[in-house]
Amino acid sequence: MDCPVCNSTGIAAESKKCPHCNADFEAFQLTKKIEKSGKNKSIFGWVAIILFFIVLIVLFVKTPNVNQPSEQEMQELTQLKKELVEAQEQNESLLIKNKDLKAQLNKPIAEKARREKVYIVKAGETLFTIARKVLGNGFKYQDIARDNNVSDPDIITTGQKLVIYY
Repeated sequence: MDCPVCNSTGIAAESKKCPHCNADFEAFQLTKKIEKSGKNKSIFGWVAIILFFIVLIVLFVKTPNVNQPSEQEMQELTQLKKELVEAQEQNESLLIKNKDLKAQLNKPIAEKARREKVYIVKAGETLFTIARKVLGNGFKYQDIARDNNVSDPDIITTGQKLVIYY
């Protein structure tokens, strides 16, 4: 062993002090031991990592594939797919019906089919009395006036022809 302080050579490895400079070797010897144990720990770490990966590989190979569905799950999946196809077909059918209904709504609404009656005004009658007699409601006289282009509902003449829609 060599003295790290005075660089003397040929000193016994078990010596605790340098015979030339009286330097204490104990701290230097402990440092060398720590360096050696560090190398041993590094080797142990690599061995542990390799063993860990071997265990993982063994577990991966021996573990059954849990992603495989059971026969019952496959039947349920098939049934659900069938129901989905039926629902999609029903949805398409409803979309077509909806489109047809929208087209019908967008068509102009035809006027309500109405029957008409020609009424000849008698002496003393007013549009109110005619509306009450023919339509059952005297206040519908305004409809009769509008339908016959009567500008003043108070002025009608005997014998005048009125078209009444009901």
